[in-house]
Amino acid sequence: MNNKKLILLFASITLALIAETAIAGPGGFSSSSSSSSGYRPFSSSGGGGGLLGFFLFFLLPFFVIIGIASHFDSKKKMQEMNEVLGQIIPLDSKYEWENLQVFFQDLIRETYQDWQALDTDALATKMTHAYFQEQNQKYLKEWKNKGLTNICDVKEIKFMMPYGAHFNHRKGKLNGVTLSIQVTTKLADYLVNNETDEIIQGDKYTKSQDTYWTFQLENGEWKIAEIAYKKEEIQLIKKLKSSS
Repeated sequence: MNNKKLILLFASITLALIAETAIAGPGGFSSSSSSSSGYRPFSSSGGGGGLLGFFLFFLLPFFVIIGIASHFDSKKKMQEMNEVLGQIIPLDSKYEWENLQVFFQDLIRETYQDWQALDTDALATKMTHAYFQEQNQKYLKEWKNKGLTNICDVKEIKFMMPYGAHFNHRKGKLNGVTLSIQVTTKLADYLVNNETDEIIQGDKYTKSQDTYWTFQLENGEWKIAEIAYKKEEIQLIKKLKSSS
């Protein structure tokens, strides 16, 4: 059994014991020492006591366990990314994660701007050939012909962390690295008719949006190879890992 499973098991048992002690004890979590009846978590008297007991005994352990699992998952993904980046960091310090975060943020902002402007020339330089062709055929050409604009008003890139990493030894260090990044962006994202200003899709409200950006090295330069809006939509990094 690995360390993650051991700690999760330990946390589960510990929390269960704490809950059991509270239920079985004479006073439980009751703040009153004068009560002769003891703590009754689902008692109808006392109003919020039942809800508090339900939270402490059931929901709190659940959230703690989820938090521990999320911590270990993030740590594992960071370690995986560091191992992959370790292949190319000796070539240039720009491949260190601290520097990549700044670079990726700038690239993401510029891509949103180019996307809104329907600047296919600029987008073609930022994306892999295959991904640009796919997006151009699926969206950009049609929007140009119909006079539509996808407004992408980015207010802030709030959060960025590794989601997956892969290194293809056969392609070499300057072409064999693929990184998937989870990005939380605060933005207004909607499709509008240029002539009527009618909103075709989405709305003008600023919201936080989670996306998963996948970047590939091509001759030492990062290119956008995929953008997914749900974990289930991520394909490239999963395909590379399954085939390696």
